[in-house]
Amino acid sequence: MKNLFVLILLPLMACYTDKSENIYIEYINSCDKTIQIINKSNKLIYDDFHYEMTDVIYGRPYAYKRFYEKAKIVKQKSDSLYQFIDRIENVLTKNNSLNNIGISNEMFKQKEKLDKAKIDKLKLEHTGYRNFLISMIGKDSVLYNILVESINSLLDTTSWNQVPCLSGSKSELVNIMAVLHKLKLEIKIAENSILNYLDGRINAGVNLFRFNKIEVIVEAKAKNIPLKHQYSCNIFIGITDTTISQLAFIEGTEYKTSEGIYTYKEKVSSNNQFVQRKGYISVLNSAGYSIKVPFKLEYEVLF
Repeated sequence: MKNLFVLILLPLMACYTDKSENIYIEYINSCDKTIQIINKSNKLIYDDFHYEMTDVIYGRPYAYKRFYEKAKIVKQKSDSLYQFIDRIENVLTKNNSLNNIGISNEMFKQKEKLDKAKIDKLKLEHTGYRNFLISMIGKDSVLYNILVESINSLLDTTSWNQVPCLSGSKSELVNIMAVLHKLKLEIKIAENSILNYLDGRINAGVNLFRFNKIEVIVEAKAKNIPLKHQYSCNIFIGITDTTISQLAFIEGTEYKTSEGIYTYKEKVSSNNQFVQRKGYISVLNSAGYSIKVPFKLEYEVLF
């Protein structure tokens, strides 16, 4: 993220220190290249969301659905604002052509009013986009303050004190185009920040589980201890969700648990001295996605 800010600030500082058209054009080209890079990053995230929602074998729709819907709205809002600025840039080009032909003062005044209306709408749309992205950030997130500050800084409109006129000379045209490209770049950076946040929330959710019962379990090595011998035990916490049915699978056979506990019994019939059974417990995480927790049963046969 810091590298992206450097790409923005350095050329922009050059713009304000050197008013030559070449500097503005160089900055516009730099913005376009950076936007292409960010678009590729955004596409990877959108594609990942789509894969997880649609792949029938490896997809995780339960984990992704809520965030996938949010990501689709983020893309829609971002594209809409980006395309609005594109239309303003088209107006700029047309206006510059009219200036070269020459128009009356009255027509010029009318055109200035229309230009100002477009810029005012841009500011309104820009503010709405910023507020929408902030609404996507969960207030319970440790990143809330950092992301809100970043989005507010990126999409700040408080400094828009002087509305630029879309009707001007060629040098003014290039100047305004540079400003609009900066806005487009900031839109894409903000979009990328929110997408990474949503993606991170999903991955965090995959490792979170719901529990409503906690027990302390004491497992003694032996219960009958000779005098002056050492007693030892393992003490650990057992947690479960009693509101859902959890399943234990041992060597492929399914066993229902009661409040997360299953007492496994089998008749010793193996001629092997050591017996091992592999299994796993299927647990639902907070996103509704099933997680397999493996375990092993081992015992020694006495002949």
